[in-house]
Amino acid sequence: MKSFSIRGIGRQFGTLCCSVLLMLSIPAMAGTSNEKANDHILKATPLRVVFFFSPTCGNCQDAKVAIAEAKRRWSDRIAIEQKDISQLEVFTEMFGYEDHYGSDEPDPPKIFIGNQYIAGSKVDKTLLFKVIEAELAAGSITFVPATEAESQPSEDSAFSEVLARFESFSAGAVAVAGLIDGINPCAFTTIIFLISMLAYMGKTRRQLAIVGVGFTAAVFVTYLLLGLGMLGAIKAFSVSHGISKVFAYIVAGLTFFLAGWSFLDFVRFKRSGDIKDATLGLPKSIKAKIHKVIRTGLNTKSLLAGAIGVGVLVAILESLCTGQVYLPTIVFVSRAESLRTDAVGYLVLYNAMFIAPLIGVFGLAYWGVGSQQLGCFLQSHLAMSKLLMGCGFLILALLVIATV
Repeated sequence: MKSFSIRGIGRQFGTLCCSVLLMLSIPAMAGTSNEKANDHILKATPLRVVFFFSPTCGNCQDAKVAIAEAKRRWSDRIAIEQKDISQLEVFTEMFGYEDHYGSDEPDPPKIFIGNQYIAGSKVDKTLLFKVIEAELAAGSITFVPATEAESQPSEDSAFSEVLARFESFSAGAVAVAGLIDGINPCAFTTIIFLISMLAYMGKTRRQLAIVGVGFTAAVFVTYLLLGLGMLGAIKAFSVSHGISKVFAYIVAGLTFFLAGWSFLDFVRFKRSGDIKDATLGLPKSIKAKIHKVIRTGLNTKSLLAGAIGVGVLVAILESLCTGQVYLPTIVFVSRAESLRTDAVGYLVLYNAMFIAPLIGVFGLAYWGVGSQQLGCFLQSHLAMSKLLMGCGFLILALLVIATV
């Protein structure tokens, strides 16, 4: 495995020559040698040592020890910058270094020094000290990634302009995605079954309210934790830029496919009016498990504890269907420049909108609207729901592609 590469020898030589000429232009002073003058220049412009690490990386811990010893050895002749790649905003910066240095090592740690880099499991104190000594002797200047304004093309494509406008309304966009996911027939049919079971068991309005609060809170927390887990997995993929791009393309392709399936369901249902023609949803086996969970959970001694347990399990089982919108939204949030710094906040917003229809349905049930009426409402608006889902999938797929 390539541990480091040496580039820009001509530039190093030119920089060294300029340093020599500068030293010769300074009047000689008693007791001051050329070596001391050179040391003064190096101290005035310390060599940047940029160290990217992961908190869960074992090799990074060893590299930290070597970095600390290097700081003690060279003191103010080097300026060490330690960057935690578990923070989303650090990824883009690391990619800039990788592209410039031609780094092909997927694993941290990654240390960029002057015109060289060292990375991966072979990073050790000996190699680190060798590179620092060479770059100090050459008077090298470590690469600094261009700012967003400097790297932005002078003429953006029409699609990039659309993306920029979309990102300027990012909170509303994420909220709409969460709302569309909340009216997903997968989630809607489950809540209708839950309310019908409560009515069948003769539960009072007070008991219905208890179940509604416990179930909704459990769905919100579980779905948020699932999102945070997916966000963490995407961040882990993003340690390697190539893997991140491949994953984004896969998610975008799957989302395009789901968009087409939703539009097909829309056409089929409009023609026949038969809900069975809307085929994009949970498999029958998963639906059966959800119904069993609901029946069992509502028969527990503590209705609140049962509702919470039902909410957790239903959220996990339903994620096979509702996650079809959730995953591409998370990928978009994690990759879009204007969203990634507050990704957790956007997930909270998404999930708040996701449970909004759930709260509405429980509210209607509390005020006397029965499950049969809710079922008729779902069937009469199923076509519109499928159309909205298809449009949502299509927009998400395009946005994920735009961030690659």
